[in-house]
Amino acid sequence: VPCGMVLVIEDRDVSDALEEQVGIQHESPQAIVISRGSAIWHGSHLKVTAKALEEAIAGQIRRS
Repeated sequence: VPCGMVLVIEDRDVSDALEEQVGIQHESPQAIVISRGSAIWHGSHLKVTAKALEEAIAGQIRRS
């Protein structure tokens, strides 16, 4: 699964564009799963776990 990291302070333009594109306000730390240009899952702080990400991605793979 391709993934990337946006460093909010260093990449403010990218962070702002991502927030506008997916409609999710920035929180830190935060993870967003995007499929076909839309956010299908997001979480911040203690909601960002390997299990939560695996479930979000697995659910999307089953729907494809």
